Amino acid sequence: MDLYSYKPNLNLHEIKALNRLKSNTKITIKKGDKGAGICILNTEDYCNKIKSMLSDQTVYTQVFNDPTIDVKAQADKHIDDLFYNNLLNKKTISKS
Repeated sequence: MDLYSYKPNLNLHEIKALNRLKSNTKITIKKGDKGAGICILNTEDYCNKIKSMLSDQTVYTQVFNDPTIDVKAQADKHIDDLFYNNLLNKKTISKS
């Protein structure tokens, strides 16, 4: 038996139906909470909910520059400090 061959678990009708759903821009398909199933959402409602959540300034702060480089530099400095104070070893550092 060929290890790389597979038998689809959907018939042709089901595959076509899924492709029609995927190409429908009026719906958004997402994984369910905790990976349990899928959710089919109205795209406009979904986008409005995301915008509403992101505009909550008590939770999110808008950034104008990508802070990734600065955050990485700070993390690297903390890791170096831990290493030089013998709180981390090379094996632990190499796992990250």
